Amino acid sequence: MTTDAPDSSPSRAGTEPGTGLVALAARLAEALASEPRLRIPLERLWQLHATVDPGATGGQVRRERLAAALQELASQGKLRPAASSDGRTPPLPRFVTLQRPDRPVGHRRPTSPGTTGSPSSSAPARRHRQAS
Repeated sequence: MTTDAPDSSPSRAGTEPGTGLVALAARLAEALASEPRLRIPLERLWQLHATVDPGATGGQVRRERLAAALQELASQGKLRPAASSDGRTPPLPRFVTLQRPDRPVGHRRPTSPGTTGSPSSSAPARRHRQAS
């Protein structure tokens, strides 16, 4: 057995060159960057993983590799996993939120003035009560 790879666990091992954890995370990050939405559900993560890691066979190995790649991307600040998971081992987040440099964290689209819950829609009612 050779010890060329720093870690030969299923989450880091690959069947061909460039399939280690860092390379897998980089390919997954590239695929995620082309997604039009910031919130990516687990089902879509599985689809992207199958595209970028076609050599991963077996349910548990695939699961471990996806979990490790998502953890790597989270540690790099490229995504934020949901607090809720699918309840299996290793746990996978039900969705991830991408952290894109062109959209700051916490950035939301402005709401229109007549939208329910916006401060401007409740302000006139407060003024009316204060005037009486």
